[in-house]
Amino acid sequence: MTELSSYSMFETLRDGRRLEIRALKADDRAAMLEAVGGMSEQSRY
Repeated sequence: MTELSSYSMFETLRDGRRLEIRALKADDRAAMLEAVGGMSEQSRY
């Protein structure tokens, strides 16, 4: 069974670009807070 903290997979978008879907890491904290902080209250809801 895969541990969730190490979860990672790649998907290919319709336009051919590859996208990594992975679990959040401690290093992601600042970027995540910045992204969420820039959203409207309705978007966060």
